[in-house]
Amino acid sequence: MKRIIYLLVVVLLVSCNAKTEDLSYVADIQINDELTRAELVRLHIERQREIFNDLTPEMKTLLYKYKMTKDIEEADLNDAEKAMLTELRNSLTSDSYGKDRDNFNKYGEEWISRAQEQLGWDEEKLFRYTMIIMTSAEFDEYKMIDFQ
Repeated sequence: MKRIIYLLVVVLLVSCNAKTEDLSYVADIQINDELTRAELVRLHIERQREIFNDLTPEMKTLLYKYKMTKDIEEADLNDAEKAMLTELRNSLTSDSYGKDRDNFNKYGEEWISRAQEQLGWDEEKLFRYTMIIMTSAEFDEYKMIDFQ
């Protein structure tokens, strides 16, 4: 009975969140004076982080929402994983990188614990889906690049 209730909640969450904003334009958005998103995700991860840290809270939010939306739509995730990632995406606002940062960080820690416990996510999956701005597919391509 508990599994049936859990499954119904997951289906409800996924269907309620099926209407998402159109973020397709973000794929090649100009993120600063010198760099588009497509160029940014081709840089070494450490350089991506340096650049990301200098962006506005609005741009950070836009980049992560795009990433999560693409992963929800295209990555090899089950319904429960999609529901949890949708929850995380929907909780993200520009205030998450500003005045509400402490609260969002607490929520993020709780979310990570749930992802590990309920979904069995390991460090690699957490990194792939929450700690980088590359989509899962972009990350797979990135791993094949020989940075020197």
